[in-house]
Amino acid sequence: MGTARKFLTFVGVGSLCLGCNLVVLYVATDLVGLHYVASTVASIALVAPLSWWLNRSFTFGTTGPQAPEFLRFGLATLLNYALVLASMLILVELAGLPYLVANVVTAVFLTLLNFFVMLARVYVVPATDVRASLAATAAMRQDER
Repeated sequence: MGTARKFLTFVGVGSLCLGCNLVVLYVATDLVGLHYVASTVASIALVAPLSWWLNRSFTFGTTGPQAPEFLRFGLATLLNYALVLASMLILVELAGLPYLVANVVTAVFLTLLNFFVMLARVYVVPATDVRASLAATAAMRQDER
């Protein structure tokens, strides 16, 4: 799958996760009564594993060991959500945007950054897999001769 198609799939997965995120934020903030920052943290905890699995399965199609990939995803997600929380505080407290609107604005602005971090650092094919694949391809070509 080419980079452009991966990006479109990433946006689709992100849109689904954003929808889940907004539901959790609304329920936790307006129905349960949590502060929007606490609701944002709860949403991260609930939606991030779904995002990892959907992107692994449909966007990047990685098949390697899950634990190291999930760890890299977790680290990237922590850095990303530090930006989300800072953005939410700025947009809600300083700019006066409603918290749901601020969350959508934040998601839109971070999408491109997140895609390239995930592509380059999270869902990567280990070099040993690449070498094994190249060796297998060379062996098949040799057999064809």
